[in-house]
Order: sequence, then structure tokens, then C-alpha cells
Amino acid sequence: MFKIKTTGFDSLLKKLETAPKEVVQLVDGVFENTSKEFVSRAKRDAPKDTGFLTGEISYKPEGEMKYNIFSGSRYAGYLEFGTKRNFKAIPGFEKEASEIKGIGVSGSAAEAIENITQWVKRKGILFQKAGGKNMTVEQTAWIIWHFININGIKPQPYFFKQVAIAENNLEKDLKQIAEEIFD
Repeated sequence: MFKIKTTGFDSLLKKLETAPKEVVQLVDGVFENTSKEFVSRAKRDAPKDTGFLTGEISYKPEGEMKYNIFSGSRYAGYLEFGTKRNFKAIPGFEKEASEIKGIGVSGSAAEAIENITQWVKRKGILFQKAGGKNMTVEQTAWIIWHFININGIKPQPYFFKQVAIAENNLEKDLKQIAEEIFD
């Protein structure tokens, strides 16, 4: 699981302490809309199979102008940054990536192979033996598991790449509100 925390808005928040309640509500609405847009883009860009990952991407208010955007899936970070040889931290998010790297997902090899077997069935994947005869679903799943166990999975960024977009939109929307109020 990981979360997003925006920074650099402290001076604005300090000024809003003495602002009329209507202005605070307006700014809070901008923060909430930005959170909703972030979640929508992250869900759009997330890898899809069963829909579990996208269902775990959400946000929740934690007070006025404070929103927690998160992915609650236990494997979200592995898909975001990759694993083993394929691990790649997104520039600017090295700290978050390092917190995920090296943390094993609980479960046994048998559970992993079973999950991969189900995925192989959903995707209709079957490898072939040298003579052209198809392997079983279980044999195919074992080969894929073995490959992942050695090489890891490639990163499929979907979450943290939304931060810059959200910050830019938030800044633009807040400037627009400031212009409307102070002009």
C-alpha cells in the first residue's frame, strides 16, 4: 500500500486559516476534485486483469483541504516499480520505491503458482513442447512462475506518474480561484 502527500501548499493553507468559510470550502472542493481526477487517471492507467487493483485505488478526506490518495492492494508497489532485476524507481519517488523493495508478499510458492494458473486460464495461454504438443495449464503456469521468480516483473507505472499532473492542475485551479477572489 502507498499514499500520496502533496507539499508546497503550506503558505496557502496558513493564509486560508483567516479566510471566509466560503473560500475554504471552495479550495477544499478543488483539493477533492484533484483527488478524484488523480484516482480516475490511476485507475485508467493501472494494469487490468481481475479488477482488484483498480478497485483498491481510492482517496478519502482527512480534514479540510487534506485528502489521502492511496492504493490498498498489497501488490500495488510491485506492479508500479517492478521486481528483482526489473525494479526501477520512478525519479522523485525513490523513497517510496525503496520502502517497497525487499518486502515480500506473504504467501507460498504454491499460492503464487495457483494464482498464475488462474491467470493462464483467463488469458488462454499454453506453451508448446519441442514436438509441438501443448503443455498443460499447470506446466505453463510453473514455467511463468519460475521465470518471474528469477527475473521479476517489469514495472507498469500507473500511480505515481499522476502526481505531477495533479500538482499542476491543483496549482492552476488554485490560481484561478485566487484571481476570482482578489480581482
